[in-house]
Amino acid sequence: MRIWQDYAFEAEGTVAIAATETSASLLLPLVCDAVLITNPTSSLAFVRRSHDPEPATEVDLPVLPNSQILMGTGLGIRTINVVLASGSGTIYATAGHGTQY
Repeated sequence: MRIWQDYAFEAEGTVAIAATETSASLLLPLVCDAVLITNPTSSLAFVRRSHDPEPATEVDLPVLPNSQILMGTGLGIRTINVVLASGSGTIYATAGHGTQY
């Protein structure tokens, strides 16, 4: 068991999400306490974490184009839901452990 403190993110595996203007969901390949979301597209992405697939909407966490954000997953969270503001592209979710990237 880890003591709560800041520690470097350790990646365990990456999955690709085919994202469009319609919400897409993907089950993370393993249990983790953090996920690094990479948005290499030119569109704003909105991300929702959940236990089961749920539609991501424009009120969820925005991830700027060509950027990354590290998110804690919370107990039992294994699904990442993504929708793009416009267009289509691939969003990457890297499961792992840590609080800093």
